[in-house]
Amino acid sequence: MSGGSMDYAYSRVRMIAEQFLEGSEDPLRRALATELFEMADVLRAIEWSDSGDTAPDEWQEHVRNYLDKRRIEL
Repeated sequence: MSGGSMDYAYSRVRMIAEQFLEGSEDPLRRALATELFEMADVLRAIEWSDSGDTAPDEWQEHVRNYLDKRRIEL
C-alpha cells in the first residue's frame, strides 16, 4: 500500500498549525503551531513507513528526536 495509511493525518495537523499562524500574533498560538508542525513531521514519518513508502523502521529516528528534544524519556 502506498500513502495514506492514516488518511494523511499529518497534513490535517499541519493545516491546523497554519491556521494558528494566520492572522495571529498571539505567542501561545505561535508556540503551539511550532509544536504542531514538528508533530506533523513525526506523523508523516510514521504514516509513510506504515504505508511502505519508506524503510519500516525509519520513523523511529523521527520519534526519538522529537522525544529527546522535549526530554521525554521512554
